[in-house]
Amino acid sequence: MKINSTVFFALILTKIAVANPPKNIVSDGLFERVEIGIIQRDKETWHILRGRECRDCDANISLWLVKHIHLGTPEEFTSIKMAFPGEYKDYETKKPINRSRAFWGACLDNNPSTIIWVGESFNNGKSSQFTEYLVSTKSKPFVKPKMPSLSKTDIKKLETKKTCKEITGIDQLSEP
Repeated sequence: MKINSTVFFALILTKIAVANPPKNIVSDGLFERVEIGIIQRDKETWHILRGRECRDCDANISLWLVKHIHLGTPEEFTSIKMAFPGEYKDYETKKPINRSRAFWGACLDNNPSTIIWVGESFNNGKSSQFTEYLVSTKSKPFVKPKMPSLSKTDIKKLETKKTCKEITGIDQLSEP
């Protein structure tokens, strides 16, 4: 099974209307929700959430950035869906496809609102390293800029930087 890391980490932007959701659901279909943290961007609040889009299904748990949640009142907000960090294995062969870690917060010196993935993808017995960035800018809430890959030394700096937090990964099988 071939998975291109660029496709694997593609962002999905959606608009969702919410009206009086139960506590275990934050939108029309975000179940098993766990809040990981909050990124404050100017006057916007973005919640970093862990969850899946269906109850009792084989959909993977994803990482979500959700702007401006007001539970209990009708509200339209923007959400961004991303792959959750951890190890993904092919659901048939159980061979690793991708292994990643993610960090959030003020991970880059010039930007307090960042999420960074580092890891490796496996294709036909070969592995390749990757770094993916999701950065807040003045004009756009979150974009994927072209930036250099992080070295092992850079990753060690992320691990020890007090303003940068690691998201604990989970192991999952690829979706059928």
